[in-house]
Amino acid sequence: MGPELTITKFGIWICLTDEEFFLPYEEYPFFKEATLNNIYDVELQHQAHLYWPSLDIDLNLAILKTPHCFPLIARPRSTRTKPRSPKKKSTK
Repeated sequence: MGPELTITKFGIWICLTDEEFFLPYEEYPFFKEATLNNIYDVELQHQAHLYWPSLDIDLNLAILKTPHCFPLIARPRSTRTKPRSPKKKSTK
């Protein structure tokens, strides 16, 4: 049996047999403009993986259980480490 979904103006509730998750549109923006048919077209695969084939979205349940381990926000370029310059070859 697949997950049960409730769609609100703030995000999507996903209810599995013994767990419930909320996916706010702020953190999962790819669902905000999706059609209802596309959102409801979800499959639970291998008891640990949600897949929306019509949206080509995959979410492992580990991402939903421990979101702090999977940051969704990219750091600005200014805070990234600077790329290393190529090593100069010796001309001896």
